[in-house]
Amino acid sequence: MAKEGETGITLDAQTITTENKKYVKTFQEGLNLLYGNPIVIVRDMSKQISDAATDVFPGVQQQICHYHFVQNLGKLLFKERYAAFRKNIVNMRILSQLKKMKVDISTRLGKDSENILVLSV
Repeated sequence: MAKEGETGITLDAQTITTENKKYVKTFQEGLNLLYGNPIVIVRDMSKQISDAATDVFPGVQQQICHYHFVQNLGKLLFKERYAAFRKNIVNMRILSQLKKMKVDISTRLGKDSENILVLSV
């Protein structure tokens, strides 16, 4: 997916078979034809995306997306804790309880449950 950095507007998005350099490069070449060189590329930590961007946009600065960096860091640091947490969520059937609450609340309010947000604080 390619987004304009200031507005967040999606410029282009494609489903690709794999994050292989060949497919990523083809996508980026299309972007280059349409929009030219970007000021900066913000990407995840994939070597394939990095290599493709270096080939297609030589000299353009690349930065790691903070969200993806923290997500990957969290997976490394909290792998066991997250697995235990997830197991507890599943065993206690919390997600199904929240879905039921959402339907109950929407029924009481007379609204479509798709438009209801349930927060637990």
